[in-house]
Amino acid sequence: MFALLDPRVWLVALALVGAAAGIGYLRGRSDGAESVTVKWKLAQAETDRAARAQQDRNRDLQRQAELRYTVQAETRDRFLTQTILEIRHEAAPLAACPVPDAVRVRLNAAGRCAGGDPPAACGAGEPVPVAR
Repeated sequence: MFALLDPRVWLVALALVGAAAGIGYLRGRSDGAESVTVKWKLAQAETDRAARAQQDRNRDLQRQAELRYTVQAETRDRFLTQTILEIRHEAAPLAACPVPDAVRVRLNAAGRCAGGDPPAACGAGEPVPVAR
């Protein structure tokens, strides 16, 4: 029955099927392009939102680090100031007690000898200097 139809009818039918397929393809392609564009914009917006969130987090961490550094520096300065004041207070009586230069030299030599390797500080085989 189909074989009996005119070849022009077959050509028209084939053209209609091709046109329908082409229109469906183009419509799907444009819908797909719109879908991809929407997905791309959503992904880009999410990436921008994540980048802003990370920038805010970095800014907060920077502020916390600066505050922590400031507090630590303030504590360190306070400790050093207090220590220096205590040393000055405790060493004040020593400033009033004059020590002769000869005694100071002997005490420094004894301190070097006691603080290090005695043979190296006092000389190999030499006895510790005796104060006269």
